[in-house]
Amino acid sequence: IMQEAICRSLYGEIKAGTLFVEANQVANPHFNSDTNGRTSSWEAFGEGFGVERSADGGNFLTVESESVDSVLGAQQKIWLRQERAVPLLVAARG
Repeated sequence: IMQEAICRSLYGEIKAGTLFVEANQVANPHFNSDTNGRTSSWEAFGEGFGVERSADGGNFLTVESESVDSVLGAQQKIWLRQERAVPLLVAARG
């Protein structure tokens, strides 16, 4: 359950017990799974992305461009199967 203070700051007044945080719905969030040389569950956004391994053995997404006009990244579609529309909190770090 999201902390009430965070909910109030994001959504204003809330009713007790109405907002919940589901488990992470992102498949392969750390880019570790690989299928036939492609990072599983991720699709290219724009010109795409790369995956490299860090010194500690974890994987991370990379993008590199010589032009500020380039569009690069990774994307993943997630079906939430909501029964009613509710606010979503989506976070990523880069």
